[in-house]
Amino acid sequence: MRALWMPYVSFVANGARNGRMKIAHAELWPDIDESWRNALDQDRPTWLSGFRSFPRRGETALGEPCRGTLIVSADENWLREHAFRLIGVLYLLGDHGPHGAPAERFKYIEIRISGTGHDLVQMWTKKGPLTEDADSLAVSPPIELRGRSDQYCLDNSTAAHDTLISLLTKSPSHRLVTACYHYFMAQFGDVFHSPWPQDYSHYCSCLEAAFDIDPFSGKLHNSLANELETVYGTDPKLREWAVGLYSVRSVYNHGSDGKVASGAMAHLGDAQDAFLARKGNATVSRSVCRDILRRALAAYGGGESSAWSLDRADDVLRACLHSDNCWQSVKKLTHAKGSVERAAKATGSALEQLDQMLQELATSFDWQFTVALPDSSDVWEAIGVFSHAATKVSSSNADVRAEARELVGFASGQRVDEIKEWLVRKHPVKTECAGGTSLEELLLLLAVEVARFFSHYS
Repeated sequence: MRALWMPYVSFVANGARNGRMKIAHAELWPDIDESWRNALDQDRPTWLSGFRSFPRRGETALGEPCRGTLIVSADENWLREHAFRLIGVLYLLGDHGPHGAPAERFKYIEIRISGTGHDLVQMWTKKGPLTEDADSLAVSPPIELRGRSDQYCLDNSTAAHDTLISLLTKSPSHRLVTACYHYFMAQFGDVFHSPWPQDYSHYCSCLEAAFDIDPFSGKLHNSLANELETVYGTDPKLREWAVGLYSVRSVYNHGSDGKVASGAMAHLGDAQDAFLARKGNATVSRSVCRDILRRALAAYGGGESSAWSLDRADDVLRACLHSDNCWQSVKKLTHAKGSVERAAKATGSALEQLDQMLQELATSFDWQFTVALPDSSDVWEAIGVFSHAATKVSSSNADVRAEARELVGFASGQRVDEIKEWLVRKHPVKTECAGGTSLEELLLLLAVEVARFFSHYS
């Protein structure tokens, strides 16, 4: 009799009876003695106590025995053949946040239950069985799990997730199930097990499967870029990012004697270079893949889930693609000779440029995506120029002028703690851009948005 044991994760979900839940042809049981007797008519193997949690702080003794999840199936062949697909689905069902849980939490061990216990334990691996003495077996968790909860909450409240479970049940090799597996495989925290190019290869494969891109259609990089633009809108930088992701995937899988391509296909190599030079690719790839997967599942099931509307990838994708250019534009404008006077008298196209700059800083900008962390002197320079210019605009708005003068003082003295406290008190959230903003307000808000740098880096 075969079963799977997951030492490092325990699943919770709404409607789970006594912690037990059914996913496709698999039954997930909490790792308690009663579960083993009910599911397998066997006592929990004593040698599993050799898998220990981390020791307590200041102690050298091993931690408590791990208690995770027992997985069984009436169809043992299904479980043996599709266990890895099941794990990918389970990961997506509970995935949220910008970073997610490390895939190491989902390690599973195949257990073959015999009628009686014995002193020697066979651990099954792809390279053959390993025989261990049950009394001396001691296994610690991967370091990537240090400080993390073992509970993983599965979201079973959406129709799209019902669709995913149905696909796993009826067609476990379906492209959307396969996409989940590739997505999961990009979540390992250990760079030895999963180097960055391998992660990008899995992310690319996830998108190809989710979009149902024909692998024999040719020029797959264009197909991938076209599909992403259909979702997120036409954007040359998005297209370059998509081609770069595919190029990194191709070099990882097939190798290269240099750049990906030359001659008429040189743009593939250029896109790869641009992709690798951009910061935040892992965060954005993860966010985009999860978003596309959920959209595809919702569409496949004939509906859209409003529960995911706040978890779209649009904002983080725009920030990744455009933050560095935005900051370079701010630097160029504020470092130019006579910048204060020109900003204070901006009209026409110059005013439109300032307004566009504010729109980008307030809605699609993130400091983590600038190619290099800005020098604080450049940040103070920009705050000083914008706030000083705001004080020079002829205006009857005393409040704006007073705030601008405060910022001028902070910038001239480079007073980090005071500007951070001021932001919390006066402008705790990002600016909501709206039409009709006066020039002095526009300049003040530009200074405010640049000043948020010190809320993250100081």
